[in-house]
Formats: sequence, structure tokens, C-alpha cells
Amino acid sequence: MVALDVESLIPMDHKARAIWELAGRFDLSEFEKGLKTEEGGKGAPAWSPRLLLSIWVYGLSEGIRTARAIERMTDYEPALRWLTGLKHVNHHTLSDFLAENGEAVRKFMVDMLAMLEHAGQVDLEQVMHDGTKVRANAGSGSFRREKTIRERLKRAQELVSQAEQGDTKEELTRRAAARKRAEREQQERLERALEELKRAQLEEKEKPPEAVRVSMTDPEARVMRHGDCAIAPSYNVQISTDAKETYIIGVDVSQSSSDFEALVPAVEGIEAQMGRAPKQMVVDGGYVSEKNIEKVTEKGIDLIGPENIGEEGRSKSALKRAGIDPAFGPKAFVVEADGSVRCPAGKRLKYQRPSLKHGKRFKQYRASGADCEGCPLREQCCPRTPEEGRLVSIREYSPVEAAYREKVKTDWAKEIYRKRSQVAEFPNARIKARFGLRQFLRRGMEKVKAEALWFCLTFNVVQWIAKCWRPAMA
Repeated sequence: MVALDVESLIPMDHKARAIWELAGRFDLSEFEKGLKTEEGGKGAPAWSPRLLLSIWVYGLSEGIRTARAIERMTDYEPALRWLTGLKHVNHHTLSDFLAENGEAVRKFMVDMLAMLEHAGQVDLEQVMHDGTKVRANAGSGSFRREKTIRERLKRAQELVSQAEQGDTKEELTRRAAARKRAEREQQERLERALEELKRAQLEEKEKPPEAVRVSMTDPEARVMRHGDCAIAPSYNVQISTDAKETYIIGVDVSQSSSDFEALVPAVEGIEAQMGRAPKQMVVDGGYVSEKNIEKVTEKGIDLIGPENIGEEGRSKSALKRAGIDPAFGPKAFVVEADGSVRCPAGKRLKYQRPSLKHGKRFKQYRASGADCEGCPLREQCCPRTPEEGRLVSIREYSPVEAAYREKVKTDWAKEIYRKRSQVAEFPNARIKARFGLRQFLRRGMEKVKAEALWFCLTFNVVQWIAKCWRPAMA
């Protein structure tokens, strides 16, 4: 027996106290919708949402990701003992609270952002956006084609049917009940896999339907390439960060490995959460396309991105395959005021036809064979078929895209873009390296989104402690 003063377990400036204080500032009624007990009614009283929220935010900030680990640590970890008042919280309670309150966490995050905006910590003047791939809770070997999934589903349905017609005495045992529950969950998972397979077949139109595969473990995951060149079942987490004090103001999860389609939903998500669009969005080349530039500009947002957005790389590859010197690429051909094109040797090329490559519009021009055959630059410019004449594709820009390209060439735009990595990539780095989100522990888009929201909320809380709470304490 030891006399223990709970208040002395942690110092006054400990972050657990800050998290508890912050959780008490907002309305948490959204977290109470799933409660089955009522005050004065039968059964044990439910744990306070304020307590469970504080436990999870503190645990994630320390890299503690599993409910079982938190349950064990409440017996000896000072901050968790202080939060719980030396009581024991069951891991099932903790796990269900995290998985089932995605929308409640989003509302809490919105309320917190409103507080930060009122305090001058968030202003939406400049928002940096970036995405990161996070591995799904599924192995590469869990991917199967339609034929195999249907066979497994048929077998699972038979097992469930047999279990429902089994001996009533056997049903009373816990082991039999657990087996029946596992068989039902397996059947439901395979049914979802079959539904998701139909979606994947529409997404991967270049493949025959019988060649498309989905995971039987997490059907909504997609195979993606990561920055370290690893290829694994993953989700694409999109994060928007306010540049003033580096707070996350928008988060979403996508099944697409490409970032092109994520920019407009990110802007709409910010508008929904904050009530208005940001004045300026800064993105990398993965988000820059004619469609995105036009849609973002229509909303009155100033889009800033890199000057080189990948076209030069594709152009160099095409020139190398044709044996053409990179110095004689499309940029070496001058477009005249009358719309004609002049080659490096001063000869004019004739317009041939329009072209569409990678979703971008081009105009094709061809030089005459006589000009190319007698040209002193033939070996560098048109080495293989000079008698046909050099064919050049000149990119055609819409007025909005042309204005964007002129803007990002300026020094002030380049200076803004240089700041992108230190703002946009900082939340991704902290969430992965410090909080441990390198692989989702839960399966399915809904639960994965909830897990991503918890980590982003934790990031904002840690930022608030460092930038607001501790300075005020000092």
C-alpha cells in the first residue's frame, strides 16, 4: 500500500494537461451518439468522451497506436494514470471509440480550427497541399481475381449456412460463437470484395475484366508505388496545411495513386470546413493540369506550382527514342505571330493536324523533306527519316493555363514554391516518423478515413500546445 498523489504524477506543463483542457473547451455531444447507457439507467456508466478523446490524442502523440498497448500502459504510464485517475480502461472500449467516431473527430477538428482562426493562428491566406501514400492493412498476396473470389464466397456461404443449422448446445459455447462470427465476417468481406472488383474493373479499363484483382482482406485498398519505389496495397492520404502557423485544415483519403484528381476535392473540403476557399494554393507538379488550373482559378484561388511539371521529361524520352539531340526539341522551334513555326535552320513548317497526348492538346507541324535532306543540322534534328521531314508537336495552352505558366516563371512565384516543402511535407513527416502512421491498422475506406483524421487532429493539438498553450503557461 502506497499513498499516491495523482496530481503529482505529471508536471503542470505536461502535454496531457493541455490535451485534457482542450478537450473540455468544445461540445462533445457528437461522440455520445453511440452510447447505449443513460444516466440513472441500468448498467455500468459509460466512459466520458472527453477522457477517451484525451487518451487517444495523447497516445497517438507518443506513437502508441493500439488499444491494447494503451490499456497495458494505463497501469504504469504517469500521464495515462493521471488522465484515468488510476482507473483501468478496457481495450475494446478504446478501439470502438476510435473506429466509430470519424465524423465526430472531424467536427472537433473544425471547432478547433475555428478557435485557431479566431486566435490568429489560421488565416487561409496561403495553403500548401501534398499527398502521401500509406500502406493498407493487407498483403500483396491477398489480391485475387473474380473467379477465385466467387469460389471463396460460395464456400463461405456454405459454412455460414451449416453453422446456422448446427447443434444448439454447441452454439452456447464461446468458441463456437466466435467461429460463427468469424465465418459471417469472412462472407461479408468477400461480398464487399466482389462489389469493389466491379469498381476496379471500371477504373482499370486497359485490362481485361478477368485480369483485374482486388484484396480479399481490404477490398478498397489499391496497389500504389511509394516514394522509396516500393509497391504495396495502400491509400493516398491528402493533407492541406495552412502556411501561417502550420496547422492542417483539410484531410481526405483517396484510392487513386495519382494526385491529379485530388486537388479540386481538397479545395471543396476546405470550403466545407472553413466556410470559404483559401486565397492561394501551393502544390507540386503532381497536381498541375489544365483542368485543375481552370477549376481552381474559377474559384478565385491563386494557384502556385513548379515551372517544370514533367512535360520536359516525357519530351526528352521521346527525343532519345527518335535519335534527336535534346537541343533540337520542340522548344527550339519558334512559333511566329502568324501561327507558323520556324525551325532552328530558319525554315518554315506547315501545320498538319491537332493532337491529344496525356490529356494535353498539341498542334503538329511538319517540315518539307527537301529542306531536311539538304539541312546541315540534319544529323542532330532529323537523323532517321529526313526525306519525310521533321514532325514537331507544339503544346497548345488555354488562356488560363498560359497565364499560369507565365506567372510561375516569375521570381516571386518561385520564392513561394520553394517554401512548399517545409510547410506541406512537415505534417506528413511528423505523422509518419513520430506518430507512426506508416501502415493503417484498420480496414475499409470509412475506418481508414477515421484513422487518418485522428492522426491529423493529434498533429494540430501538438502544434497548439507548442505555439499557444505552453507560451501562455510561461
